[in-house]
Amino acid sequence: MIDRPTLSVDELKLRGWTESQIKRFLGEADDWEPVNHWANFTGKRMYFLDRVESVEQSEVFEKALLQSMKRRKFTKSKIAAAREAQQSTAGLVEKWKDSMTPEALEQALALESAADIFKEARKRGYRTPHKC
Repeated sequence: MIDRPTLSVDELKLRGWTESQIKRFLGEADDWEPVNHWANFTGKRMYFLDRVESVEQSEVFEKALLQSMKRRKFTKSKIAAAREAQQSTAGLVEKWKDSMTPEALEQALALESAADIFKEARKRGYRTPHKC
């Protein structure tokens, strides 16, 4: 099984995203990847590629991205590089989905459901699993 494809904030920025667009269109990170630095305790934010691609295909995001690129004075070559970065991940989500066995898919859904329960409990103020 192939790990679920993700993109870091740096990879999103190569695709033309800004920090404010990441917060507006993607919200909280889907995953955190550890980094090897003594002052970084949280790691780097990672976003699932399927979520990123679905946002990038929306008209609202496309309009916001083009306005942002114009405001940041992107050259044609920089716009082409951003589009190329977007195209470079085409098909990875389908490849990942095809690699999933029914058992692995069932396990992933169960883990996602459990993670949602813990996230909801933390929003309500619970800090340890035994208080849920």
